[in-house]
Amino acid sequence: WAKTKLGGPYVMGAAGPTAYDCSSYVQAAYRTIGITMPRTAQDQRDWFAAGHGQRIQAGQEKPGDLIFIN
Repeated sequence: WAKTKLGGPYVMGAAGPTAYDCSSYVQAAYRTIGITMPRTAQDQRDWFAAGHGQRIQAGQEKPGDLIFIN
């Protein structure tokens, strides 16, 4: 799904399905594999920090992993 959206319009605050911003694109991509997460990057970071998902050690990242920097 994610690759089919590459090159599509980026619009700040958009939430699909014809245009996305960064965090809504991530939200929609993860939804296609059955993971429901919040809409904004800040809420996504807080959601993961609250124990959803798993922490990956630096240097062990793979495509699809989300990286949040404090």
